[in-house]
Amino acid sequence: MKKFLYFILFINIVFPQVRIGEFQSIPSFVNIQDIALSKDAILYVSNSGFIEYKNKEQSFNIISIDQGLAFNELNKIYADFNGNYWIGSNKGIQVWSANEKKLKEKFDLDIEQVSGFIDYNNLIYASAKLNGEWGLIEFKYIDDKIYYRDFYSRSDISNISNITVFNDDIYILSSKRILSGNPFNEHISYWENPMPDLSDDIIDFSSDENNLFVLTNSAIHQLFRDKSIEVFINNNSNLGSIKRISILDNNLYAISDSSIFRISKNQLTTLYQDSSLNFADIESDKDNLWLATDYGLGQFRDGAYENLLFNQPFISSPDIVEISDRSQLILANSKGVSLSAWVNYSTQTLPKDISIDFNLSNLELDFGEKISKSIFHNNTLFVSLINSQSAGIFSFEISNNRLNLIKRYFSHDNQNSILSQYVINDMAIDNQDNLWATSSGKQDYPLSVFNDIQSRHFAFDSPQNSIITGGGSIAIDNYNRVWITSLNEMFMYHYSGNVMDPQNENWISQSIVPGLNRPPVTIGVSKNNILWILTEYGLIYKELRASNSEPVARTGPITTNGNITPYFSNIPFDENSIIRFDPQGNIWVTSKSNGIFVLDINREYWPNIDGINSSNSKLLSNEVKDIKFNANKGLAYISTNLGVSKFKIPFASEIKKTNQIDFFPSPYRIPSQYPLTIDGVPEKSSIQIMTLNGTIVATIDANQINGYQAFWDGLDDNGKFVGSGVYLILIISQKHKTSIIKKLAVIRS
Repeated sequence: MKKFLYFILFINIVFPQVRIGEFQSIPSFVNIQDIALSKDAILYVSNSGFIEYKNKEQSFNIISIDQGLAFNELNKIYADFNGNYWIGSNKGIQVWSANEKKLKEKFDLDIEQVSGFIDYNNLIYASAKLNGEWGLIEFKYIDDKIYYRDFYSRSDISNISNITVFNDDIYILSSKRILSGNPFNEHISYWENPMPDLSDDIIDFSSDENNLFVLTNSAIHQLFRDKSIEVFINNNSNLGSIKRISILDNNLYAISDSSIFRISKNQLTTLYQDSSLNFADIESDKDNLWLATDYGLGQFRDGAYENLLFNQPFISSPDIVEISDRSQLILANSKGVSLSAWVNYSTQTLPKDISIDFNLSNLELDFGEKISKSIFHNNTLFVSLINSQSAGIFSFEISNNRLNLIKRYFSHDNQNSILSQYVINDMAIDNQDNLWATSSGKQDYPLSVFNDIQSRHFAFDSPQNSIITGGGSIAIDNYNRVWITSLNEMFMYHYSGNVMDPQNENWISQSIVPGLNRPPVTIGVSKNNILWILTEYGLIYKELRASNSEPVARTGPITTNGNITPYFSNIPFDENSIIRFDPQGNIWVTSKSNGIFVLDINREYWPNIDGINSSNSKLLSNEVKDIKFNANKGLAYISTNLGVSKFKIPFASEIKKTNQIDFFPSPYRIPSQYPLTIDGVPEKSSIQIMTLNGTIVATIDANQINGYQAFWDGLDDNGKFVGSGVYLILIISQKHKTSIIKKLAVIRS
């Protein structure tokens, strides 16, 4: 039952009904950054958001952008004296109300980094970096509202790594030394080191009412309220590996990268050790030690360690995102693969203890440094790899929600050397199901092609009078011709017969922009057989034709004066940028740090010239790694360095029947902040809302429908709210000669 409840919780978060234009995130709380204890919960943060875990109920409450946070990339959390949660990140500080379950305040303040929070004399202090300087930000409660008061900086410190309160003073750990003082009595610039005789670099400290314990590489020192100092423990080889300490009832607990220790006077005991875990933080209460790890939240109690991962994706920042033929979401990077919902595979050695609620298995393959691309074709997942010792490409079958290896593909013939590293930069599948790949790992053979039983590797001098440089982009046009990029030019390769032993083959060299040096970043061919080329200077195209000797009919876009002026010419693109085509053929391109830009099939900017980014939408990050589309549901899955965003778009496969109609919310309560959404509407439909006796109260024309969704605000055609009751919704598709009537309950308050 416990596992089932976690599963339902996560599915409800990831896959509720959404309106066109709305974003949702797919959070992962595997890699934990920080832990804090509140009165009745354990709080822990990842890049995706934070978790409020209540140990007695064993319940997890997820708070992310979807629940109301203003931004993510979180790294610190703290519960204050009013029960509010302070969350720090490089983007600012947020305060979450635990009682009201909503964002209480947010403070940008040009914050660059936050390293901790404390309560002090009914004020909140945050150690932070603002405008290049470290110091303390002071906040004050007035009538339950939080106000920023001041920032006290100190120019001679390069960082603050920890902050605590001891003996009526604030203590900060800066540049491996301690400074302390009372902000009511003196500015932070005048604070001094309370332990001037301690010459060793200080790693961490922890305090309670009577003691401050200070960790160095060779010892732990104990500072008392009377300012006397004793050596608590030294001459122990494990001290050099400890990075965090936590005090509880005169017992000191500590962590290294992979071990948990209990430390008493002159004695250190190893409580737990696992070389496959990485501990990031430790907090202690009367009954438990709580651990932040790269495998979620850990609990140590009564001599036993327990992993508390719930069902969620193991892969939090995927290199690729893929959609299977059955609409299953696939996330993958060098660490492994996650299949919704959620079966996980890790290429790393697994920890000794993993929660049964977290479905994780070992995948004994080397995925290298990163996955460069994925393709899902004929119920087979292909992934290409950078610097893998196992293969250049893997193909997998997904059956019964399990991942099964089918085949390995190698970018050169030397497949047995343990020193070999395979590099596949791009791949594509032609209309004869041949798999093509470009490689920068074997310079002599930058292009390869594979079928079920054979492979062929093309030499760098295969084109006549020219050379293919490795690592280029590759695409297949509608005439089954192969296009690959190389430095400042590109090549078209055409063959007839079997590509492994072709009857005829020829190479054609093409400049990117005639007369100009425009190195290509990536390429793609749209359904209407236009070759799109992304360069550092923007997006251009080549209209293709059937002629193999002159395959390019036209290069554009061309201005009235005859010059080629790329789309998105003021946006920085680099080797990580990609081109994707949505179900209706619109072109999506990613930038280095500015998000996503879309050019529709009419070559107009969508939704506008600014594109889609984290400033104008709930996109998790502007650093986009991959985009894939669920054509049936009108969804774009966008992988970023901070996780995956799910974006409802008005571009989907054409709906020809009315049996997919759904509307939400149901019943519809008016007045409402949000309109009623009628989803799954066929193209060129009209909608009528009627009473049960057939009286039409509202009409929605075809030109008012956004893609496949229509919206109704509860008003009749005279602009007045309809009354409570049951209404009929009639959807008529003129194009597909079909219609349907559905009932809707309306409740007017």
